[in-house]
Amino acid sequence: VKKNIKNFDISECLLVGDSQTSDIKGANLAGIDACYYNPHGIPLKSGLHARYEIDDIRKICAVLLDRSE
Repeated sequence: VKKNIKNFDISECLLVGDSQTSDIKGANLAGIDACYYNPHGIPLKSGLHARYEIDDIRKICAVLLDRSE
């Protein structure tokens, strides 16, 4: 990805997703911070990591503000 995007900085990326197997796992494999959108309270599977977890999509604004500080 980064070779195709000029001035790409992986530390500024955040993947927001609700799928553990494609979204969160993909972010983990790519070294991208993840925000797990989890409205049903399903725990992350062993070995997966999300820097943030939200249960209401409106909470993404607080996550983005936190990242900008």
